Amino acid sequence: SVGTRAYSLAHNPVEKSVTLSQLGLIQYRQGHYDDAKQYLQEAIVENNKLKNDNSEIFLVQQSQNLNLLANIYIDERNFTKAEECLKECAEYGRQLLKYDSCYLEKYSSTLSNISELYRSIGEVNQDRTTLGQALEYNQASLDLLQFISDTDKVDKPLYAAARYNNRGSIFLELKQ
Repeated sequence: SVGTRAYSLAHNPVEKSVTLSQLGLIQYRQGHYDDAKQYLQEAIVENNKLKNDNSEIFLVQQSQNLNLLANIYIDERNFTKAEECLKECAEYGRQLLKYDSCYLEKYSSTLSNISELYRSIGEVNQDRTTLGQALEYNQASLDLLQFISDTDKVDKPLYAAARYNNRGSIFLELKQ
């Protein structure tokens, strides 16, 4: 395939990591989650070679790879793995802010993804009627949302309203 050829032509870890990441994205968009995860995990390994030499490129690439991997896990409803990826991604985002504050938009996007993940976990717990856990995740989602700065990508009032709606629904089921 063209992607495999592009990877074989890559000469350094940056090119290899970017190529593998793009192949992972293509597979993800086609719904081939296992192949996407494999490419992204290979991209993460390749990108680790950049960790000491060029920290900023490493942080950007690793953050993007982990964010996409988390999206796959969310689609697969593997929330534990998704949460691990997003937390690691958020840590890389914090480190990126040390280089340049322009990374704040990407960082807030990651926080938004974690907040959305917590909302999803809360809904799953609500479906399972484990309402105590549903409330805990719903509250964690709301708490995290408070740290997100206003950007074009994050509509805090809309996101907060959805979470409060979920919270009201949980209390309704608890007859409170």
